[in-house]
Amino acid sequence: MEFPDDHSFKVSLFKDALGQIQRLNAAWIRATRHRENGNLLGWRWILDTVYLELSYDAKRLARDKGLNYEKMLEELEKKISAAFKEKKEVEQYRLLLEKEKILRELQEVSGKGSKLVDEEEQFI
Repeated sequence: MEFPDDHSFKVSLFKDALGQIQRLNAAWIRATRHRENGNLLGWRWILDTVYLELSYDAKRLARDKGLNYEKMLEELEKKISAAFKEKKEVEQYRLLLEKEKILRELQEVSGKGSKLVDEEEQFI
């Protein structure tokens, strides 16, 4: 993709990042609703949506920093699938909670979550 100047490129990147953060926020809201209502299958599907949004970041973090979120989530998904197949609701809940925690960490580590600011940066 070519842009006429550096400004257009930066605007495009900003809009794409903002769109992704908005999609993630909407997905987290839906995930919370499903979790609080006990809709484990709906919660599972929304967590998959969150992972799709963050999958590029997971690959980048594995490549650049050796943080293998993909492998952690793949192994966890096998356990989740087994729990759903065996209809073990308590185990489903526990594993989905673990998956959500990992995804929230992935979002944070990839720079798409909240950011703690140093005292010096606080008023900039």
